[in-house]
Amino acid sequence: MARATTTQKTRAPQGAKRVAQAFLDELATIAEDKQAEVAKAAQAMVRETLIARRDKAKAAKQKLRASKAAPPRGRPGARAGRKTRTATLVRKAVRQRRSASSQPGSGEAQQAAENAGET
Repeated sequence: MARATTTQKTRAPQGAKRVAQAFLDELATIAEDKQAEVAKAAQAMVRETLIARRDKAKAAKQKLRASKAAPPRGRPGARAGRKTRTATLVRKAVRQRRSASSQPGSGEAQQAAENAGET
């Protein structure tokens, strides 16, 4: 015996009852001969709004995935904030030279001391 799936009752999402009741209350204020047309138009508007929201959310999700997937290429400043290995090595070399020249016994420090003593 096959079970009919259309006879199963599914539970409506939270808030659906209030929305439906508000819709029917407002529909009751419209003349009876126009109620069917108004209800169909309202359903179409709700459907279009939901589809637009879904499409907008989908586009935002795809945009987020695209931005995470690959870094932008070809744009100036795309690597802004990222230090290259060469720049790091240059900075280290400059620091080493500065620290070596400030140590006592270095060539520049001795020359400065001799020049000060001569005058």
